[in-house]
Amino acid sequence: MADLSTATPADSVPAHIREQYPGIEIPTAKKDPHKLPIFSTGNYPGSVRKLNHLSRVIQGMTLERAETEMRMSVKGQAPRVVRMIRRVKSHLAHNYGRDPDQYYIARAWVGKGQYRKEINIHGRGRFGIMHHPKSHLKIEVEEREPVQTPEEKEFAKLKQFFKKTDLWVPMKDSRPIIAKHPPWSRKPWKYVTKPGWTDPNRAYAPRVWWEKMMALKKKKVVA
Repeated sequence: MADLSTATPADSVPAHIREQYPGIEIPTAKKDPHKLPIFSTGNYPGSVRKLNHLSRVIQGMTLERAETEMRMSVKGQAPRVVRMIRRVKSHLAHNYGRDPDQYYIARAWVGKGQYRKEINIHGRGRFGIMHHPKSHLKIEVEEREPVQTPEEKEFAKLKQFFKKTDLWVPMKDSRPIIAKHPPWSRKPWKYVTKPGWTDPNRAYAPRVWWEKMMALKKKKVVA
């Protein structure tokens, strides 16, 4: 029998199966020892909607600040959140050897528990159904980034901006030009590239036509 402390998923496979398929390798689950778990409370009486308000408040806060906010809150479920935050701080300090002051609540969400139903007796032989909700809160903590100087903050903003925005995209040489019309003419390229358009001797044709029109106007005025 394999030692439970060093047991792997391959040890749970029967011996005759391993002998029948000797070439098959059973993958083993790799666990990151540095990854922190998701902390959760148990299902306790309370509405999901009301507990969700508290989860939005503590999200993004440090553990110390979140505990202070919940201790000052007048909500009925705030004391349970305070006890959970204290338990998270204790886990980080004693089980993982981390400093709780260097961690913040990265994500916080609420889950729905099992609702209990109860008959509510009314008068005249009538009755209704009462629902007793239960909910739980889960949080995920991450380590805070070190304090940055103003230059480092500005550089981080620019880095994030350039990551989302493409200021310049090189064009592939093998890709044909898609433009159907030149920007200075409504006619297609096949008309613009004709000798009548590209002949340098016709470059001053519009100027000559304009001079002729002005000369005709002068003659009419004199007549």
